[in-house]
Amino acid sequence: MREAVALTNEQSSPPLASHEPDGENAAPMPRRSWWDRHVTPKVVLIIFTALNFITYYDRGAIAGCLVVIKEDPSIAGQDAILSDTLSGFLFSGFMVGFMVASPLCAALGGVVSSKWVIVGGMVVWAVSCIVSGVAHSYAVLLASRILAGVGEAAFVGFSVAIIDAIAPRESRTSWIGTFYSMIPVGTSLGMALGGVISGLDPIFGVDAWRVTFISEVFVSIPIVLPIAFFPSRYNMRTESDREYLPLHKATFALMKNVKYLLVVFGYAMYCFVIGAISVWSIPMLVEGPMQLTNLSAALIMGGVSAVTGVFGSLAGGIAVDKLGGSCGVKGTMKCQLFSTLMLAISVPLGLTALFMKDLWLFIPLLVLSVFALFAVTAPVNASILTMVSWDMRAYAVSYSVFLIHLLGDFPSPAFAGFLSDNLFSRGCMDHKDHDTCARDVVSYCHWANGTSTKTTGYCVSKYQLRNALLVIYSFLSLAVPSWMAVYFVMRRGSRKDGPSNSVGSLPAKDTQATEGAQ
Repeated sequence: MREAVALTNEQSSPPLASHEPDGENAAPMPRRSWWDRHVTPKVVLIIFTALNFITYYDRGAIAGCLVVIKEDPSIAGQDAILSDTLSGFLFSGFMVGFMVASPLCAALGGVVSSKWVIVGGMVVWAVSCIVSGVAHSYAVLLASRILAGVGEAAFVGFSVAIIDAIAPRESRTSWIGTFYSMIPVGTSLGMALGGVISGLDPIFGVDAWRVTFISEVFVSIPIVLPIAFFPSRYNMRTESDREYLPLHKATFALMKNVKYLLVVFGYAMYCFVIGAISVWSIPMLVEGPMQLTNLSAALIMGGVSAVTGVFGSLAGGIAVDKLGGSCGVKGTMKCQLFSTLMLAISVPLGLTALFMKDLWLFIPLLVLSVFALFAVTAPVNASILTMVSWDMRAYAVSYSVFLIHLLGDFPSPAFAGFLSDNLFSRGCMDHKDHDTCARDVVSYCHWANGTSTKTTGYCVSKYQLRNALLVIYSFLSLAVPSWMAVYFVMRRGSRKDGPSNSVGSLPAKDTQATEGAQ
């Protein structure tokens, strides 16, 4: 196995590269090309972070376009408007493809170079975006979103594991936080621009919401292309490696790792809430007491998510690094305490924000809640990586993707839509005209105008989506006992075994100083 670019006895990163000879008498290394010299770990981080941005932009874009998509006759079919439940399945369907394909793509690392797994997945993703843009039925649009999930799955597992391997130990959590900071930024900008673009007149005869998805393909090409030419040292597996762990063995090992499963379960509850809010926050502001326009709601939610998301994700990573880092037993314990503290701040603020009827109260409460929520991202993902040995990390990330979506943002958008339609609508959705809707004041019915013309619209209860999101938000409380259980188990183990930081570590003889990451 070739030497590591970033290893310490507290961080078992895969040995992806070495540029220094072993000892004074070692043979001189061959001269590297200009490209090889300039594709440094920081460049790899930037490329992967940019690609993470564009994939999450796509996720946000469909949320930003959702109000218009619901009223598109070719998508809604015989109904005047696509129901909240079917709308939620557009997001849940994406998660089906994403979570099922994730472990399968990790297994491909045993037979295909990791960079080609990533590039191949992004080609599949690009095709899905084009199909989304030309879909003229709900079934085709749903199938394209499932295909988009399959494409993204090939990227996530290997990219995070490679970043973890090449990051300097003292900045490990910050590098992971940088990568994951694009989740809120990409999602929020997608929501904002999706809302803006979808409200425009047709562009060259094409519905504006369709242009949103087709344009993503052209933006992604210069980001994906350099990955195909990455130097071989960034491959997760080299010819001299031991046998790549097959899928069934990796699955068995991870399912026995109770601490890993507890961390992932807590993260799933986090994703359960994030997934539903990202889908239904804009419709809630449009249909709820504030009765904002789709454009205003998209800009507010997009702006709040972008600012708090990027600063929250980075702040969480930097804070943990300043407290001593996320490596080893002590680092993992710090991550659990920090994440629990952030949820203790976020949950009451978020629940209070949902009750607000004025923007000047709603926005600051939401900003503080979401900032604390996103601060959890880097510590949790660092914990997932630290819980396993380096050769399991692509699988660990991929299975965490499977589980957090299976239990988290796969069911939550549809579940929130179901709660809204069936538990909190109070019969308002049965009113088919404005006058009948307006007369039902007991049920807080409100006629929501469509975006196409002022004569279209539908009847909703002002509080049906608000109440559904209150139920969803309460699921965050389930993450706290999971993460604290990991903390206490690890603290008891560290007292019993002594001051060892052996979680996720390699023997000292396999360590190597960070090279090229500065």
